[in-house]
Amino acid sequence: MRLSWQFATFTAVGLLSAFVDLGALFIFIQLGVSPYLGITAAFICGLCINLWFHKSFTFKSKLMAENAIRFFLLVGMNYGLTVGVIFFFQQLEQTYIVGKVISLPLVAINGFLWSKHWVFRG
Repeated sequence: MRLSWQFATFTAVGLLSAFVDLGALFIFIQLGVSPYLGITAAFICGLCINLWFHKSFTFKSKLMAENAIRFFLLVGMNYGLTVGVIFFFQQLEQTYIVGKVISLPLVAINGFLWSKHWVFRG
């Protein structure tokens, strides 16, 4: 698969996961679920969609415990990267939104490269 097409698929799956996350959160809140439980459950829904579609379409890989564990480690790594970028920009007296927006392409590129060469390799 050409790299540009694979990265476009990776990005589309990320957007789909974000929509699932937001949609599930809306549904959970409408059902009266507490906001923190709803946020957590919606995040897990988006994460599962992300894992499944990347496995099936972006990287065409079999889902095994090894790559699932690596996927969740990468999620933690990207969370740390996001927090680090936000913290850095706050030290420059910028808002957390500036840091978050700047972190998005960094996290996308980091996630793609680690997914391609470590999580779903093979």
